[in-house]
Amino acid sequence: MKPTFGIVSISFKRPQILELFCASIQRLRTELDMFIPCVIVGDAEHYEICSKYHITHIAMDNHPATRKWNAGVDYLKSLGVDYYLISGSDDLMSADLIKNLMARMEQGIDLIGINTIYFYSTDDRHRGRMRKLIAQGQILGVARCISKRVAEAVGGNLWNIDKSWGMDGICLKNILPHVKSRAIVQGFCCDLKSQRESLNKFSYWQGRIPDSEDPKQLYEILSEEELRLLIQIK
Repeated sequence: MKPTFGIVSISFKRPQILELFCASIQRLRTELDMFIPCVIVGDAEHYEICSKYHITHIAMDNHPATRKWNAGVDYLKSLGVDYYLISGSDDLMSADLIKNLMARMEQGIDLIGINTIYFYSTDDRHRGRMRKLIAQGQILGVARCISKRVAEAVGGNLWNIDKSWGMDGICLKNILPHVKSRAIVQGFCCDLKSQRESLNKFSYWQGRIPDSEDPKQLYEILSEEELRLLIQIK
């Protein structure tokens, strides 16, 4: 029997980008011809958006954000999944990426992920621009897949500190002593940035990543609904 997995994410404000993320989950389910469990923990007013796309929603205060992540993992644990796929609610993944992650899940790898990510500007003067980051030899926080065995080894709490920043590092430091195998896979993943609302405030547009990428790479993986939602973001 093939291993199962679910996607866990958290949300805070940015309802237009959240809806685009939810539509991306619908695309993945369609293209992969499988129901992928997904839970989003965040603002109470996001319930209707999640419900529209058959995504489970759990309402929780934003701080500390690490508790929100653990609440989402607890939900997926109740479903009995074999892997937890961590994703921001502003990250769009390709079906090919999910296939590559699943192939490594079948090998029983403890920690699976990517080392390449794109950043796309959804508004303001950088709107429509995309840049690329490669973290050689590192597994990024987005699209990080963690096995049930590792989660059980840390008592189900992948985040063992109450904080609302540095969450990728907190999780990684917590689980690494229990990780026996890891793998980096290929596949397209894009982080949507918003000048007005993103917590990142476009730090990647301040010279840290100088080269621009063709946004066609993003547009080509999106469904018609996702493209419509992307265009409507203000």
